[in-house]
Amino acid sequence: MGIKVKDYILEINRQKQEMLEKNESYLILKAGELHAKCGTKGSPTLIQCCSAMKQCMLEGDQIIYDRENKSGVSAALTIKYNILDMSKRQSLHTVRKRGRPVGSKNRNKIDVPSNGITNEINLSVENWMRKEKIKYEELDNKYLIKDPYGLWIIPKYNNESASERFLSSINMIDENFYKCSIIFKSTKDEHDFWKSISEEVIERLNLTALFVAKDGFVSQMVY
Repeated sequence: MGIKVKDYILEINRQKQEMLEKNESYLILKAGELHAKCGTKGSPTLIQCCSAMKQCMLEGDQIIYDRENKSGVSAALTIKYNILDMSKRQSLHTVRKRGRPVGSKNRNKIDVPSNGITNEINLSVENWMRKEKIKYEELDNKYLIKDPYGLWIIPKYNNESASERFLSSINMIDENFYKCSIIFKSTKDEHDFWKSISEEVIERLNLTALFVAKDGFVSQMVY
């Protein structure tokens, strides 16, 4: 099976995290190097590689060099990512919607707002904390728990990719917190993402994952 866009995005976010741990403020990536690292020998996935690099751009990021070839991509594509305050900056990626124009068909179809899913998942975590007799303080974007070990932070769930949620969550960690639990949907993709995080990072930051199933059941995992 070939390398997909999401595989490149996972590697880009891994490298962003690695640079953050080194106290760097930016990451410079070249498509040819990223493709060589992720793709198998002879793997024709440069298009996916360049697409992933551009999808990972936030406000303040910069394309340093972009020389497209006949296929519209180039191994020379080079992007400078600003890795500070990523959770506060908007994505530069525009999602192209497929299908008929809005209103041409299915006008009576009701879309479930993404904030409805977000609220349900956060409510499930709140119910879990009450069931476990965990006393918490709810703030705008996080839950704070004071226990005998110190302050424990649980950033609220946002309907974004697992990698984006992971990065925005660890950006909330400072010296005041001894533990951080990150909320995920209990899906194969999000479980796989959690398994891709190195044990060294999990142990050093004292991270756990809270997986929320469709029925609201919450399970806490370390590895």
